[in-house]
Amino acid sequence: MIYLISIIVVLISYFLFKSVAGSMALNRLNMISIIFYFYLIFMSYLGTVFIANGFGENPVLNKVSSQTRVFGWIVISYVMIGVPIGIRLSKYFFKIKCIEKTYNNYVYGNIVSLITKKDSYIKLPLYILSFFCLLSTFYVIYIVGKIPQVNFFNFTSQVDALIDRNEISRGFKGIYAIKSVFFEQLTPLLSLISYAYFRMTNSIKDRIWFYFMLFLTLFMLTFTLAKSPLISYGIMFVILKIYIDGYIKWKYFLVSSILGLFGIIFMFSIVARGTDINVVLYFLFNRIFFDQISGTFLMFEIFPSYNDFIGFTSLSKPISNLFFESYSEPATRLAMEYAFPVATEQGLMNLLSTLFIGEAWANFGWFGLIISPIYIGLIVGVFYYFILTSRKTPIFLGLLTYFSFRVNFSSQFNPYLYNSSVFIIAIIFFSSYIYALLLKQLRIN
Repeated sequence: MIYLISIIVVLISYFLFKSVAGSMALNRLNMISIIFYFYLIFMSYLGTVFIANGFGENPVLNKVSSQTRVFGWIVISYVMIGVPIGIRLSKYFFKIKCIEKTYNNYVYGNIVSLITKKDSYIKLPLYILSFFCLLSTFYVIYIVGKIPQVNFFNFTSQVDALIDRNEISRGFKGIYAIKSVFFEQLTPLLSLISYAYFRMTNSIKDRIWFYFMLFLTLFMLTFTLAKSPLISYGIMFVILKIYIDGYIKWKYFLVSSILGLFGIIFMFSIVARGTDINVVLYFLFNRIFFDQISGTFLMFEIFPSYNDFIGFTSLSKPISNLFFESYSEPATRLAMEYAFPVATEQGLMNLLSTLFIGEAWANFGWFGLIISPIYIGLIVGVFYYFILTSRKTPIFLGLLTYFSFRVNFSSQFNPYLYNSSVFIIAIIFFSSYIYALLLKQLRIN
């Protein structure tokens, strides 16, 4: 019965997403279809159906009862329906009558400048931001005290890599905003924007700018020795090409998919040196289909029976200290401490992977469970439709591409309530735009 209902849920969800995406073709992927195919079907619902039927074993699922497995399946089935409903509601803010036409007009349109023909005024603050990204790279290296990539081949086991990664992420002693905003987010975002400018102008200057930002981005992505960011970044360029050209040829799509798959296997093989390839493939299968979603089920198991609902106290330390009695670690951290207490204390584990609905439940209980899919769908839809109804500029192309793969569906709910990094990035780009307008006005006068 679970299999039959799940198939019906997937079909209903597909047609709902189709009505709000503009295209569901795999060679014309966009922000909405990525959410459906990648975050919901591939990384969440397939594993959910198997878990609900009693399959899947790992240290997390072994702590989950059979009743919670079925309850989790029901909740995630609701997510499959609730998210596209939220996106559909956002359409009414933009009075979009035919999303297919709006989408096609955007992706098949030419890239246009933001202010002037060559966008010299806006490029100046973007160049300055790129320089700040370079400085942030030196700053992070200085604070960490080493270049982790150099030590990678000296690791004797995957445990060494995990300890090193968690020391960099949770043990960072410097100014976190520099690391989070400039090093980790602005760097890849500016690489996408610079590539879009290069595609618009085909100039040597923009080509050099793009190569410079590409180098910084590749360094940043491999800094924590994590495997998935590098693959995700490659997929971002496939998405950017689709947004620029309207589609990608099927043969290139298939080649990109195969290369991505072999890339994941290769990187896992390097980390797990000396491990049989069959063990690596088995680990990958469990990592993708069970480990990514199992944390969601643990959330339903331990909140509120083991931990009280968190509320808003885990959003950030400054907000908690200002409005609440104390700060709480996010649910993803508390769940990791519950599932792997020793490994977490030793610095081997950090945050437990979960679909956003897991943290929404841990924070707000039934209210968070019911509201969060529609709320997140609404937020995603507003951003997506705002870009589609705006001019196709390199900056908007970069923003759309970057956030198409950074929607946090498979991690947390808190960033949709309070996201200081996104807020700072918005201020930076808005300030850059105002600065460019002032430069233009001064030049005219």
